Amino acid sequence: MSNPTVGTLKMTTGLEVPRCSPAFLWSDDSRYLAVPQWIRRLGLFLRQRLLIVDANAEKVFASRFTYWLIDPKNFCDGRLELAISSSSGINWMRPERLVIDVRNTLDRFKLIPSGHNTTPTNKAVNRSGEVGRF
Repeated sequence: MSNPTVGTLKMTTGLEVPRCSPAFLWSDDSRYLAVPQWIRRLGLFLRQRLLIVDANAEKVFASRFTYWLIDPKNFCDGRLELAISSSSGINWMRPERLVIDVRNTLDRFKLIPSGHNTTPTNKAVNRSGEVGRF
């Protein structure tokens, strides 16, 4: 996909997830990251599913539901609010938001494999700004 709004989520721990939207949102305790990911449904339709990244455990969970568009709006006290598109298409958003209690529903999400870059970006930096050389 060459869409400019699609990229790879790269975390400093080396965790990498492809085809992610730049519309991501951290939880207020910085444990979870909510990020929409583009996938193909039935091999034809480009849709978004919701990924929840557990930064502490370095695990990625994927929703079983998909929408034309998912936009995370608020993530406080374990409750994630999402603006979602209507069934009419990507340009029409539903007036009501989908609210997910992440702590109580994460077990309904699917654990997905995520790549790890062998050279994470959290390497130590010395005083001159060089990475990994002391």
